[in-house]
Amino acid sequence: MAVFLEKIVSKILSVLIIVFLIFIVLLFSSVSFVSKLILSFLLIIIFITSLYLLKGSLYFFIKNFLVVFFAILVFLFYLFLNTYFISKIPFESKTELLNFCFYTVTFFVFYTVLELKTLYNELIISFLIVQTFLFLSYIFGGEKLLNFFVYNPNIIAGYCLLSWLFSFLYLYKKEQRYQKIVFITFLVSSIFLIFLKSYSSLLIVVACLVLVFLKNKFLKWFVIFSLFLTVSMLNFNSVIDRIAWIVVGLKIWIKHFFFGVGIGNFRFYYPQYLVNTWLSPSIATIFVHNYFVQLASEIGVIGLSLFLFFVIYILKNSKNELLSYPVYGIIVQNFVDYVLYIPQNSIIFFIFLSLLVKETKNKDEIVEKKIVWLYFFCIILLFIYCIVSFIKMDRIVVLSNSRQKENFYKSVSLDKTYWFGWKQIAVSLVNEGKLEEAEKIFMNVIKTNPTDAESYFFLSVINFKLGNSSEGYKFLKQMLKVNSKIGYKYIRILKAELK
Repeated sequence: MAVFLEKIVSKILSVLIIVFLIFIVLLFSSVSFVSKLILSFLLIIIFITSLYLLKGSLYFFIKNFLVVFFAILVFLFYLFLNTYFISKIPFESKTELLNFCFYTVTFFVFYTVLELKTLYNELIISFLIVQTFLFLSYIFGGEKLLNFFVYNPNIIAGYCLLSWLFSFLYLYKKEQRYQKIVFITFLVSSIFLIFLKSYSSLLIVVACLVLVFLKNKFLKWFVIFSLFLTVSMLNFNSVIDRIAWIVVGLKIWIKHFFFGVGIGNFRFYYPQYLVNTWLSPSIATIFVHNYFVQLASEIGVIGLSLFLFFVIYILKNSKNELLSYPVYGIIVQNFVDYVLYIPQNSIIFFIFLSLLVKETKNKDEIVEKKIVWLYFFCIILLFIYCIVSFIKMDRIVVLSNSRQKENFYKSVSLDKTYWFGWKQIAVSLVNEGKLEEAEKIFMNVIKTNPTDAESYFFLSVINFKLGNSSEGYKFLKQMLKVNSKIGYKYIRILKAELK
């Protein structure tokens, strides 16, 4: 009876994992922070179910995991310091810190699950369901329905590339189980990648085929280099934009080399660094089209080194090509794109890393009860932090969307670093003609976000209207320093306001 019950629970666990793998793509950005709560509770159920099936056998740890375990904890601790002591815009940094905490708890939980199963079946089924669902959504509902689930095409591009690499290698290595399902997944991934026209993804796909099937080493790299040049010429404007944004990212990194500007803060700082750039991008963005340059600009060389150590150590000690090559593919893609900056892709990425830890070269196992209790403590602490933060963030978003001044006051009471809430209050006070009160609130805005050019504009207008010309010019000068391009547009508005 006990064995039969365990089999049922094991099947339930597989279903829960498949649902989680599907929901992290389809729900993460579609239903505000409520979806994150659903995912958190689903992850808790997966963790508890795994512990029930393990019945104490989790006391066995792979030695390599101990290094990984402490490396990721040190990285999270650094992100905490970066958020609260380095970042000048802490609210955005808290959001990114929360994302990394969720990636980490997912990594830990799936490491626990992997004591029981390999998860190949669950990955294959989830890849097939998600891609088929999204493709049908586009066919029958158009871009509007597709964007409801995945607001950014880079989400699908990164996800489909990971799916394609995994299914291709699975078929190439002639793994015996689930061949038909894997073949269908491979076909759907191939169709979706062509449909998306993601040049970085398609280039990696073709390069993978060349590396596998061409035998001559010189010919391999010649073909890949030729393909790279061809794609660059066909998509020349996009290449120029990518170079421009990488230059901007590097300028920020060099200026803030050790600690960066604060995680999640690149999008606020880049306008200051577009001035005197030898290349001017044709499109606006909030991302460097190079994940590692953006990460370096936000968390500095110290944070980037800690993150790379965590990833490289896992890959170096892995012997499973079926799992490691898709990770290599995503890493290469992120030298010309930012798909790992998108939570849906990063969660899958961290799950693959947890799979790789279990497939390490060194299989010596040790019993370390103290480490196990620390491991459990970290998982519980991360779960509590994620759930409390998701509830708080969801409350703030709901209050902000109400567009009522009293609700903006409630939102900033939940988090005094919520600069957008302060800004909405200040703008509403300006509209009511309460300039002195508005000035005080705008000072809170620039305190919690010193890069918001529009707030300096409002402060300039308010001071000119109140007769404080010297203060008006001071804030006008600061506005131009923060964002000179948008600043001149506001100067024209200022002239009209003061007539």
